[in-house]
This record gives sequence, structure tokens and C-alpha cells, in this order.
Amino acid sequence: MSESRNPRGQTTAEATSGVVWVATALAAASLVLVVVNMVLALGNEQARTAVNARQQFINQNAQAGSLDSALIRALVGEAVNNGNAEIQALLTRAGVNYAPNAPAAAGAGEAPSPTAPAPAEPSATAAPAAPPAGKP
Repeated sequence: MSESRNPRGQTTAEATSGVVWVATALAAASLVLVVVNMVLALGNEQARTAVNARQQFINQNAQAGSLDSALIRALVGEAVNNGNAEIQALLTRAGVNYAPNAPAAAGAGEAPSPTAPAPAEPSATAAPAAPPAGKP
């Protein structure tokens, strides 16, 4: 029996063997790509988790910052309205600079706004704080 040859001069068995090797190489390459895809997906998920944690931290700090401003306003109000030297010293140590407003310009019961750190709403007023227990 004679062997049949294709136009390139290969036998049918040789041509089939080449196709098998090419198909095997493509299958191996696709498996490697699947593994690379899985590794990248895991890395992406870890990065997404880290970004979400940072965003939550930023959001919590923003909420705490507004609380800090309200607390500073209340302390400045107490220091100005009641002349509390301890609170004035505390504010000075913390770097909060304030100047009492003239009563005619500020209006009744309005507390001066601190200059550092900057409050979220500079025109907002702080309510006068109640005197500490035990003091007349």
C-alpha cells in the first residue's frame, strides 16, 4: 500500500500529528490563561477590600471632624462666656486661637468661632455651656 502525501509532501499521519501538537499547545495556553485570570481576580478582590476599608476610615474621620468642631465651639463658648481659665489654657495648648467678639457685633449669646482648627460652618454659633457642677 502506498502512502498518501499532501501538497507539502507530508503523509497523513505526519499532518495529523502536527495538528494534535498545535491543539495540545493551544489547550495548555488556555489553561495557563485561566490560572492567570484566577490569580488576577483574587488580587483584584483583595485590592477592592483594602480600598473599601480605607473609604470607611475616611468617612468615619469626616464624621469625627464635625463632632470635633462642635466640641471646640462649645469649649470656646464656655471659655468666653464664663471666663473659665482652665478651658482657655486647654484651648491654647491645643492651638485653638479665638478672640471674643464685641457684644454689639456678635449678638446676644453668640460664641466666638475658633480660628484653628477651622470649623465646618464658620457662621454657626455655639450654645453657652452649663457651668460645671459644684460651682456657683
